[in-house]
Amino acid sequence: MKFAYKFFLMTLVLSWVSAGAMVSNIKSTKPVSGNVPTSAAPSANPVSNAQVFVCTNKWCREKGSDATMATFSFLTDKDNVPVVPVNCLGRCNKGPNIRILTQDNAFIEASAVRSVESVVSLLQVSLSLI
Repeated sequence: MKFAYKFFLMTLVLSWVSAGAMVSNIKSTKPVSGNVPTSAAPSANPVSNAQVFVCTNKWCREKGSDATMATFSFLTDKDNVPVVPVNCLGRCNKGPNIRILTQDNAFIEASAVRSVESVVSLLQVSLSLI
């Protein structure tokens, strides 16, 4: 991705932050045992099986999921932690919603992920990144 495009995305995200809120409703689930659902199958990368799923359905998009996805994409290494758009994660009235598959196969879910600070906090807590 060219520098100018990344700069544009970060400018868009930072301008959007003033209207944003911190992460609310963070929920962690137990490690996944057995078969992982196809929509949440770990990546084929041997370094990490962590993934970030961002809802891009209508209601979350209206609440800023495109900027949330751009922020995750900008701050993570695409090869080790892919950021995947998904259709719906439920809780549409609390979007944008995200789900993180951690390296130990546990899911962390969060709603109202509307700011750069909330994305950074989730990456630090769930994946020990940044």
